[in-house]
Amino acid sequence: MAIPIDQAVTSFESLMSTVEKDHQVYCWFAHLIWQAPLRERLSGEEGIRRSYRALDRIAFAQRLLYMFFWIFLGAVILTGSYVPIRIGLIALLAGIYMHLKEKKIVAGICSCLFLQDFEKFLFAKKTLYQIGEWYSQEYKIFSLVDVIAFADRAVWGVFIITVFVTCFIYPLNPATILLAVAASFYIVRAIVNTPFVYKHIR
Repeated sequence: MAIPIDQAVTSFESLMSTVEKDHQVYCWFAHLIWQAPLRERLSGEEGIRRSYRALDRIAFAQRLLYMFFWIFLGAVILTGSYVPIRIGLIALLAGIYMHLKEKKIVAGICSCLFLQDFEKFLFAKKTLYQIGEWYSQEYKIFSLVDVIAFADRAVWGVFIITVFVTCFIYPLNPATILLAVAASFYIVRAIVNTPFVYKHIR
């Protein structure tokens, strides 16, 4: 059934709730607010400028922490000692804490963005995907639908490869196969939502 043209389909509250709770949607909007034209537009407010500076510091610290984590993981593999892994886990936990802090800041910036645009561009009459499409055209990035489709293809592709390798190439026991599939799912999910991948999606 068609939705009447004057009927609201999206509210400010539901839009914010989706950004905060849906990982894929959050990552897309986090990428959106890093676009230089949008950052320049929003940074007219002192509070938003402070939020962006905080995001810059967090992004730098996260890169250092993840680098240290992989160095320590490499040390464990090369030395066979589990002592360095403790330090690596501390770095990883610190990175998770920073991610949660980053998520709160991103939600605040998105809130400011939606408050400015919601009435002006009639977002109440648009679905989440239409809003994403509007922003993607405005700031020349891929749409939310694009990244969801890309992520689905990547996850399914790695799932098929993992099952094939662990069942036929290097047969493993069922428990290890399940662990490998689960690990590959979360690893691919994390990789496809990185800024590098977002910049190179076709």
